[in-house]
Amino acid sequence: MNYQEIKITSDICLIDAMSNAFPDSSKSTLKKWIVHRRVILKGKPVVKTNDPLKEGDTLRFYEKKRIGAKKLAILYSDNHIIVVDKPCSLLSVATYYEQDDTVHDILKQSKTHARVFPVHRLDRETSGVMVFATTNIAREALTEQFHRHSIEREYHAIVEGVAQDEQGTWAHKLLEDANYMMKPNTRGVMSVTHFNRALVSKKYSYLICHLETGKKNQIRVGASLAGHPIVGDVKYGAAPSPIGRLGLHAHSLGFQHPMTGKYMFFNSIVPPLFMRLFPAEKDFFMNLNSRDACEKVIS
Repeated sequence: MNYQEIKITSDICLIDAMSNAFPDSSKSTLKKWIVHRRVILKGKPVVKTNDPLKEGDTLRFYEKKRIGAKKLAILYSDNHIIVVDKPCSLLSVATYYEQDDTVHDILKQSKTHARVFPVHRLDRETSGVMVFATTNIAREALTEQFHRHSIEREYHAIVEGVAQDEQGTWAHKLLEDANYMMKPNTRGVMSVTHFNRALVSKKYSYLICHLETGKKNQIRVGASLAGHPIVGDVKYGAAPSPIGRLGLHAHSLGFQHPMTGKYMFFNSIVPPLFMRLFPAEKDFFMNLNSRDACEKVIS
């Protein structure tokens, strides 16, 4: 397994030495390296963040063990941004309670850019288009667009049951509880999702959703509160998935390039599994997927 070594040049505690060596990593991330026994001093894993180090000590940092690393489709890349097509079941970025491989990790490991910054997330179970910044100025500009809600985001959702409304809006103040679930709460932050019903069958409805805001799980919660949880979303009240995954896909993403100001728009092909629940609607799905984006695959 690959590793990196740093030489300690003055007496210092472990976490401070790590922060100096890896300024792009938060202290919470560095602490996880210690927990996962990736930091070695004198041949043994260190176990405490405040362990004292002496001038002349050598720290060895082992790369994260990667099991079954997934391939990632790159839809676009330049000196400031990377647009990717995230597969279902892959985390966007690491969280405190989820430590598996992430899109962020894969991009950093690819070595195509010196730095990679997340500016938004997709849930692990959601597939589709994401954009990452590769410079500070691009990160700030994209973050501002997300903050202004000027970025165009279209999601496709298959929900349980026949949705009676052909179109509508879900607007709720949401707050995360101790179990990491988003729930309506007067102290929460407003989330707004607009939807149109595109297809119906005896058991399911196909909704096209546009985000006015970008809060965690907002489509999933809105659908559940409307009585039509997203297919496979057991967390928010759905039955086990008939297609083996969550029925939610980030189909398109539109934004202004952070440097040139040019409007950019990307599509991600709707997962073929979605078609299984609407077998009579082949033309609908063929039309959706007619705009194939050029992609490059890395692993």
